[in-house]
Amino acid sequence: MGDSPLDDLVRRSTQGDKQALESLIRSIQDKVFGFCVRLLWRREEAQEACQEVLIKVVTHLSQFRFESKFETWVFRIAANHVADLGRAAPAAKGISFSRFEEELDSDQMEPTQNEQDSPDFQAQISEIRMSCTTALLQCLDADHRLAYVLGEILECDHRIGSEILEISPAAFRKRLERARDQVEPFTQKVCGVITESGTCRCPRRLRYAKTCGKIDFAKLPFVTASGSVSDPADFIRKIQLVKRTAAHYRLTRRFESPIDFGSLLKSVGIA
Repeated sequence: MGDSPLDDLVRRSTQGDKQALESLIRSIQDKVFGFCVRLLWRREEAQEACQEVLIKVVTHLSQFRFESKFETWVFRIAANHVADLGRAAPAAKGISFSRFEEELDSDQMEPTQNEQDSPDFQAQISEIRMSCTTALLQCLDADHRLAYVLGEILECDHRIGSEILEISPAAFRKRLERARDQVEPFTQKVCGVITESGTCRCPRRLRYAKTCGKIDFAKLPFVTASGSVSDPADFIRKIQLVKRTAAHYRLTRRFESPIDFGSLLKSVGIA
């Protein structure tokens, strides 16, 4: 297997090069944070999990044997860590597709003209969209959520996905298929971004979102982390129906970690 661009950083890091270690952590921190966000939904939980994963990467770096891509090894650590969090609090989310649909179908109101004229309107709608689609993933159990995030959102092939989850390629394909069978019909029925017949529209959720307190409109954490306020509708219309749901998630491809963990590790003497 040929060296990846990160392999040199790994080798230098294991030889005590603190600058290389800092660069290595910075190269993966955004991907690890985005992975944790999609699996855990809450920014605070994802931020804490990201930090814990990166510490594990640093403290176990000498165990990386260059038998796979470095990022594959990192995602395996992250997947195992998040799975352990789920086992420690198995009933933490308690959300189902039916319950989520009921909530989305209730309290829909067209935004007022004043709300539409607000300079923050599009950012607020984007925050609702990203928060909603990430929350939807919590309707999947942990195994199928992991498979869906890896296979559909991060576009890992069956070989890489199975290597990360430490299962056979056939088992990974089956989990991904079952996850799709739950997510795609739901979004095509409910989400107005995915299909014009969808029962829910992001702007109609604005009033409810402001009153229920589930979305932080002061900080807009999803918009801030992703830098995305674009309208996904035109993008999604251009692709085949079977891929619309996954494309909805892929539109927000990258989350930026709110903390520079390279500097953090340096400040506590790890890097």
